[in-house]
Amino acid sequence: MVLSVDFLSNLLLALLQFSDPQDTSNSDNGSGRVVGYFTTWSSRPFTPAQAQLLTHVNIAFAIMDSAGSLSFNDGGQTVLQVRQVANGYPNLKVMVSVGGGTNSQYFSNITANPDLTNTLIANILNIIDNYSLDGVDIDWENPTTSDDKSNYVLLMQTMRSALDQHQIDQNRDSSYLLSFAGAPGQWALDPGYDLPGLLNYVDFVNVMTYDYYGTWESTTAPPSPLYGAGAQNPTLNVDWTLNYYTCKTNQSSKLNIGVPFYAYYWNNASALSGSDPMYRISNPLSGGSISWRDIPSSWNLATASFHDVDKVPYIYNPDTQQYLGFENGTSIYYKGQYASQKNMGGLMIWSIDQDDDQYSLLQAVAQGASGLQNSNTVNYQC
Repeated sequence: MVLSVDFLSNLLLALLQFSDPQDTSNSDNGSGRVVGYFTTWSSRPFTPAQAQLLTHVNIAFAIMDSAGSLSFNDGGQTVLQVRQVANGYPNLKVMVSVGGGTNSQYFSNITANPDLTNTLIANILNIIDNYSLDGVDIDWENPTTSDDKSNYVLLMQTMRSALDQHQIDQNRDSSYLLSFAGAPGQWALDPGYDLPGLLNYVDFVNVMTYDYYGTWESTTAPPSPLYGAGAQNPTLNVDWTLNYYTCKTNQSSKLNIGVPFYAYYWNNASALSGSDPMYRISNPLSGGSISWRDIPSSWNLATASFHDVDKVPYIYNPDTQQYLGFENGTSIYYKGQYASQKNMGGLMIWSIDQDDDQYSLLQAVAQGASGLQNSNTVNYQC
């Protein structure tokens, strides 16, 4: 079932525009986490307006080599610029992310070797010290073997101990933070992630609840449907993933729901995949990705439909057979409501440099995370 998004989007925008900016600040006001990844390849600087809306910013990425050495592809200019802005916002935590989708190939060998593990950890601590950072986010995409699974826990255990000792050595009042980016799908989670073991040592998890659909496959849909009504695969949605994490760990307050600030588009999407108009087939497969900030110049957002069950927007043009799946303020509102109902700890963004100049999606995320409670009451059928 689909609805026009005009009314819902306009209502949400009005609420955001007229709310007190302090309601969505990163001040210690009991709200949930708002974690934003900021990329070192961004052409846009990190801004005070973004710092105001975030609780944590993750610099993505420190690049790792086979020996456990770390470097930045821009020589550290991004982390310096972010740190400079963050100095004006003492409650904003700045972290470095290690790994990522194109730089996780060395984790398996490094974590299997205690000497290399210690080298990697020492280099992480050096980056934390050199740039006055608050912690590290590990983004291993993805551990796949039983050895990887156990070694990942050992890495986090060793990293946690090193951070705690470093806090003592540096005479630091607050603890250094440790987090990881977690896979959304059962195909990766079952073989590679000992979630109870990992959560023993981390402060929170950035669950990558997106890329359930994308242009590597022919089935169209927004990248982050909240539910899976009408889908051929009932596991490809946010609710399934967070049910899995919560039932495995009983620690929902450590989980952040991932929100993509980008979209996927398909060409040749004439045929339906089943009976639901949101799910179509691109044949021959053709398409790509686009940042939220660039969508209005290529697509007419006024023609979007909103899936009333899966809580995500999409655009389909039957004349051109083009399809766009994306997030907007309304879908983020529903993710915030879900986070509250399920006792999540916060929301996470990949990536904030893809937002528009008005920070409309970041405002929606900050509003969605406001008022989240620190509770581990399980509101799932496990």
